[in-house]
Amino acid sequence: MEKIPQGLEASIDLCLQALEKYSLPQLSIKYDPKKWSLGQMFLHIVESTDFFLDNVETCLRQMKDAGEPTTERALKVFSANELPDIEIMGPSSNDLTPQPESIESLREGLTKLKLRAVAVREKLSGDPPSGKVKHPGLGYFNAREWYQFADIHVRHHLRQLPRLEGKLNLGGEGINSSKL
Repeated sequence: MEKIPQGLEASIDLCLQALEKYSLPQLSIKYDPKKWSLGQMFLHIVESTDFFLDNVETCLRQMKDAGEPTTERALKVFSANELPDIEIMGPSSNDLTPQPESIESLREGLTKLKLRAVAVREKLSGDPPSGKVKHPGLGYFNAREWYQFADIHVRHHLRQLPRLEGKLNLGGEGINSSKL
C-alpha cells in the first residue's frame, strides 16, 4: 500500500501564506484585460481543485473507463510532477472567474479546500480500485492521478506569483520556490 503524499495540503498552505501579503485592491488589479487578477487566480485554484477532488471521488465510486488511456503529455506531467512553467490558456469558461468578494472569502475557500484534501487523501490511502474520469486535454486520470494533478495545478499557479507581482508592480517576493 503506497502512502499518498501530503503535497496538496502543503501547496494550499502556501496559497494561504501568500494571500496574507495582499490587500483586496491589490488582489483585484488586472495588468491585462484578458488575464486574471491575483484574486481571480486564487479563486480559480479553489474552484478547480475542488473540481479535481470531485473527480477523485467519482473515480473511487465507479470503475467506469478504467481501461481508458492517459495521454503521453499527461504521463510526462505526472513523471515530472509538474506542469511546464509557461502560461497555459485554459478553457474559455475560465473567463467567467469573478473577482473575489473579500480576502476572508478566499481564506475560507482555501481552508475548506485543505480540509477536503485531507479527507480525500485518506480515502486514497487504502489503495482502493479506481475508475477514470477524462481531463479535457490530457486524457483519462484515475483517482490517484487526479489527486496528484490537483497539487501539480496549484503549484503551477504558485510559480506564477512572482511574475504577476512584477507585472502588477507589487514588488513582492513571491513564494519560496524551494517549497514547490
